Amino acid sequence: MKQQIKSLIDQALDQMRLWRTDEALPLLKQASALSIAAGDFYHQLLIEFYIARCDYAEHRFSAALNRTRRAAKHMDDPRLNETEQIALRVYLFQLQALVAREKGNFSLALNHWMQVLDLAMQQAMNLQLIDACLGVGEIYLLGQQYEQAGQVYQLAFSRALMIGDAFQVVKAGLHWLHLLMTCEHYEQARKVCQQINGLIDDQIDPAWRIDLQVNEARLLLQAGQRAAGLAALQNLSTQCFALGYYWGASVIAKLLAGLYAEDGQLEQACSLLKQMTDLNEQQGSYCPAELYQLHAELEYQRAQMDEALKQLEQYRIKRGEELQHLHQRAAVMTPSRQRLLDLTLENLLLRQQLSQVQYAG
Repeated sequence: MKQQIKSLIDQALDQMRLWRTDEALPLLKQASALSIAAGDFYHQLLIEFYIARCDYAEHRFSAALNRTRRAAKHMDDPRLNETEQIALRVYLFQLQALVAREKGNFSLALNHWMQVLDLAMQQAMNLQLIDACLGVGEIYLLGQQYEQAGQVYQLAFSRALMIGDAFQVVKAGLHWLHLLMTCEHYEQARKVCQQINGLIDDQIDPAWRIDLQVNEARLLLQAGQRAAGLAALQNLSTQCFALGYYWGASVIAKLLAGLYAEDGQLEQACSLLKQMTDLNEQQGSYCPAELYQLHAELEYQRAQMDEALKQLEQYRIKRGEELQHLHQRAAVMTPSRQRLLDLTLENLLLRQQLSQVQYAG
């Protein structure tokens, strides 16, 4: 029966990776019923954490936290051995970190990610270790500490490659790829693209495929292959709208508008930017302030002064909000936390080198 429980959990996790919580929940509930019948207390609690992850995926953050807290009350139960207790604590801290991050409490998120790092290293829980590295890397990025963020992302990517988990390779690779493109490390970015390209299949979030292909299009443009890059971005824009992936559509809209403007097609560029900002506002989704800024600049070039001023005012409002959030988030990294995190990173890198030697042997 234990094997059947694990099989159901694995099937549920496959659905959760694609954000199909409606398909995952029945599998988890079936696994829960079997674990209760079998007296398997560890899997009973583990499944509660996975159901909480479904709540998290649906933005039911309070429900997710309440479920994990109820489960956490039983983690010292004598029916659990020490390894099981530590594993459950990792799942608890991981979920708490994710919810804290979504609520904008980056200080609390950092605390929980460091707890995950410590326990995941002890128990060699690679998947959770990778997630924690990605979470910590985001904190580094808030302080524009690109070198440290790059080390953490590269570590997560290397660990994912080492364990051969395609989902984790793609996830960690996309984080690292974004940083490499930001820092204009194009040759290294091309290598990462090549490493993750063949791993994207039907079990990977289709939005991730788009993210990868957007970066590949940017690399084409950087290499002077303008026509190919433009065609790729236009095709990807269509895919984003079909998928409802408006963040990706916003990123592509900025790139396309810039290309249209270079060709003197200012009206087409402005029309695209207005379509994107209006849609984001209608959907209540996040719209980067830079879209309004670019729109204002292009309307000014078209001598459409009223529209330029309107877009400039929107940019001022949106950029003010972004700077306020950035200030709140950047304040997370206190000097004492910085020292502790740097030491943790050094320890992780040493452990990674040791693991690679052991795997090679």
